[in-house]
Amino acid sequence: MRKYELDPPLAATLDTFQQEFSCCGVNNYTDWASVEPFGANHTVPRSCCRVVADTCNVRPSPATVFEKGCLPSLEAWVRRNIVVLAAVPLGIAFFEVRDPQMWGETPPKFELRPPPSVRVNPLQCGDETLKMWGETPLSLG
Repeated sequence: MRKYELDPPLAATLDTFQQEFSCCGVNNYTDWASVEPFGANHTVPRSCCRVVADTCNVRPSPATVFEKGCLPSLEAWVRRNIVVLAAVPLGIAFFEVRDPQMWGETPPKFELRPPPSVRVNPLQCGDETLKMWGETPLSLG
């Protein structure tokens, strides 16, 4: 709220929120008294007005502006929409870490080879192991 006059996109967002939720300030409309220039002018943003008119925001009262603050409205909205708010990131995470085989996709092929510094001892390995490592089995015949 303190940057309302300095940040037009923030002001537009707060104005829309106050109009959509029929609220004013955080706790109530008197919160705007601590924000300049509203405190010095004894005004609130026009988005707090019950019926928008030229002077609806001057010397505000519960008769002319929304009395309740926006924090309870925001909390109620989050409680009503918590399932959607939680499901969206979970859905995104599911598609990021899903198993490719589950969707019929071919998983990437990895070739298992020993590092160049490792030599396979043909006397300690069976023929299948040697073939796996790209070595030729010894024939003892």
